[in-house]
Amino acid sequence: MEIAPGIFLFTTPGYGDVGLDGNSIAILSRDGVRVFDANWTPGASAAVLAEIRKRTDQPVRRIVKKDKGLAPDQANGPLTDAIAPIPPR
Repeated sequence: MEIAPGIFLFTTPGYGDVGLDGNSIAILSRDGVRVFDANWTPGASAAVLAEIRKRTDQPVRRIVKKDKGLAPDQANGPLTDAIAPIPPR
């Protein structure tokens, strides 16, 4: 859902019996995509990345996590793998 121009909210359904769900916000800019909270599972992270790819082919530049839980490469693999270096100015 686009909540403002270039700013998208993605939600994922609950994860089985645990009942957790996830919300991610992606900000699209001319320099790339910033993602706030990439969700808790690789599958949910992949779904967020797929939704981002429907809207832009810009690289993911940053992921900002709000939780201290799993390391980004443990939970957010698809989005973490998509991060591109920020080019020098």
